[in-house]
Amino acid sequence: MGCPDSAMLFAALADELDRTRADVDGLATLVAALVRVCPPAQRSAALVDAQVVDALGQHLQVLAGFARDLSIGRSILAATEAVTLSEVASRLLAATGVMGVASAEPAFSGRGDLELFD
Repeated sequence: MGCPDSAMLFAALADELDRTRADVDGLATLVAALVRVCPPAQRSAALVDAQVVDALGQHLQVLAGFARDLSIGRSILAATEAVTLSEVASRLLAATGVMGVASAEPAFSGRGDLELFD
């Protein structure tokens, strides 16, 4: 990255994403409590909604890590390799133009996917 202004901006972005993740974690706790008291006929749909909230938290977490890696001067490729959600890593790498999506897929195919209710 090289530019101090970019490094500060990426660090601030990572901090904002971390704060938002904390808010989402609080929301996930509330949603989980609601799922437990949900009528049985609606519980399946409520559980899907709870999983969406959990996935959002994980997504924010990996984006914060990506931004933090860029803030400390890691290369785009190295920062992307640290992303633990394979689909996110592939999209980020494809968006950078570092390598094509076809090339990115094998590199990330062994990566993890969402961990529901971690």
